[in-house]
Amino acid sequence: MRVTNTRLRAGLMVVLTAALGVGGITVPPAAQAAESRPAAAAAESAAPAVDRLRVLRLWQLAGPATKQDAAAALTGTDADVTRFLTSLRGADATIDRTVQVSRLMSAGGVATRSAGQQALDAGTDDALSVFLDTGWKTPYGIDLSVRVSQVMSAGGAQVKKAGQQALDAGTDEALKAFLDSGWQTPFEIDQTVKVSQAISGGGPEVKKAGQQALDAGTVDALNQFLTVDLPVAQSRDAETTSIAQLVATAKAASAQAAAETEQAKQESDRAIVEAAAAMKAAQAAKDAAAAAQGHAGEATDAANRAAYAADQAAFTARKAIGAANAASRSAHTAAVAAARAAAAAGQ
Repeated sequence: MRVTNTRLRAGLMVVLTAALGVGGITVPPAAQAAESRPAAAAAESAAPAVDRLRVLRLWQLAGPATKQDAAAALTGTDADVTRFLTSLRGADATIDRTVQVSRLMSAGGVATRSAGQQALDAGTDDALSVFLDTGWKTPYGIDLSVRVSQVMSAGGAQVKKAGQQALDAGTDEALKAFLDSGWQTPFEIDQTVKVSQAISGGGPEVKKAGQQALDAGTVDALNQFLTVDLPVAQSRDAETTSIAQLVATAKAASAQAAAETEQAKQESDRAIVEAAAAMKAAQAAKDAAAAAQGHAGEATDAANRAAYAADQAAFTARKAIGAANAASRSAHTAAVAAARAAAAAGQ
């Protein structure tokens, strides 16, 4: 590479030296008198120098293919220069135009790519030149409009408003200005509105995280809240609500269990009283039966009273057992609810 660069510099010096010799530096009269070369010989030597100047200009301004072959010609012989100008330059120019079209297609949208492909498919230098001169402009404007519409579709009210203003302006400059930076301030406003709405309808954790994002005062903080922090805060608020509901359920179950236990105690006390009354009635019936020997009617009445007392005692005992079972079930429900609330709180 060093040798090539050295040769290229040497070739450029030859070109510049020849140009200075041909290009009209005034020769002093004495020197003119001393000049012995024929005018025809001077004209012949001027032609290669002019060709090298043309190659040098192409090397400076043309595309990569032309630049590469021009560099080789400049470091070569006059024959290499002539071969480049007569044979290689046209093919190199076609390659360079093709590269330029491909680059525009790569940087453009659907419309630009379609128009560029049509130019390539035509397979002529004219088609490539037309596309590079003016043919890309209309498709490029269409692609800008599409991109603005896409940004509007993804944005909020303010982004939509700013994008519509750019579309209504009807110029590529307005569309580019919106796409470059014009969307940013409206987007920040839209994000701020979204955060405020989330705070308004959220729980304590959402309100806390949202306010921190607003206080930070940056678009990054707003985006971080809406995409990452908000779902986490909502989940925490949901957990808190669930725990509160479980605690309330446990308290209600505990209260019910206490009421059921108190009722069971009362029913149990009543069963004891009824049992004592039944025993007393049975003893009275026994005594009455013994005293009423020979009086069948009185003995029958005493037996009936004893049987009724026994039935009442049995009924009261069954109620006491039912109340005790209900109290046991309520206590179990309260214990399960309390355990769930404790497990949820520990997670």
